[in-house]
Amino acid sequence: MSFLQSGKGRRAGPALGLALGLSATLWAQSAPAVSGHGLNLFQQAGIALGSVPHNLEIQGNLLTRPLGSKSERQGKLVIKLLLPGRYQRAMKSQTPFGSFGMVQTLNNGQYWSHFIRPMGGGPMFFGRNGANGRRKLTPAERERIQARMHARALAMLQDQFARAQIIWLMQLPAGYTVHYGGLAQAANGTKAEWLKLNGAHNFSALLFLDPKTQRPLMMQYPGMVPRFAGNFRRPGGPGAPGGPGRRQSFMRMPKPQTIELHFSNWRKVQGHWFPMRLVKTAKGQIFEQLDIKKIQLDSNKLTAKQFAKS
Repeated sequence: MSFLQSGKGRRAGPALGLALGLSATLWAQSAPAVSGHGLNLFQQAGIALGSVPHNLEIQGNLLTRPLGSKSERQGKLVIKLLLPGRYQRAMKSQTPFGSFGMVQTLNNGQYWSHFIRPMGGGPMFFGRNGANGRRKLTPAERERIQARMHARALAMLQDQFARAQIIWLMQLPAGYTVHYGGLAQAANGTKAEWLKLNGAHNFSALLFLDPKTQRPLMMQYPGMVPRFAGNFRRPGGPGAPGGPGRRQSFMRMPKPQTIELHFSNWRKVQGHWFPMRLVKTAKGQIFEQLDIKKIQLDSNKLTAKQFAKS
């Protein structure tokens, strides 16, 4: 399994090319957003997709590639959604060090996560200004860092939950707003209507709809994008100190960027239309592809107990 289109300079497929063209056209527009028409259009799109399930479970194959990297990582992704307030994302992938996974759960505003297979015995926190420039953190410092990490992870999962309701069910979370932005046109002349969505925790997204089918073509939103920074040489070796040493790869800390989520390969499952392929891009490069293999709606097996903290 590998990306169908990836990297700069490669020709994208029709659906991907259309979405990229739409986004470029969108930012050139300055049409005022209209609230009433936007909500009506969003509701019509939901009706066009079909039935409205109260819960769903999605299983798919996930392929990721950090921007700037040539290496791809394969994995499995399971998404569980139980309205009104339960969401779970379980990811398991293959790394150079073996299999690794993480389960993130949101249960009516409460968040927790756990590793499917922890690596290295758990996280270690260090600060500077100690021996060799490092020191162990005090319990109070560790607690503050963990609290910040927990708050950041909670906010990210809440945004994911909101996008999941919009993407999979075309349902607007409570308190969220939608405004009509106008008509965008791709370079090939194909048009799409776009909506601006806003909500809690500074949530914002743009949703492009096909005027004929009313199905989503693309969602655009700010988010964290994994990026590969390349190689560096560890000091040491001939001519040390400061001489050339062993080359090592490393990852940059991700920075917020504009993410474009493209939808294709639509299929009707239990009365509801779903995109079976979802591709994420940033700066015109693909960094994630999800191919859906199984969707289950309104299953009696999906219960609140599965979202309880174990």
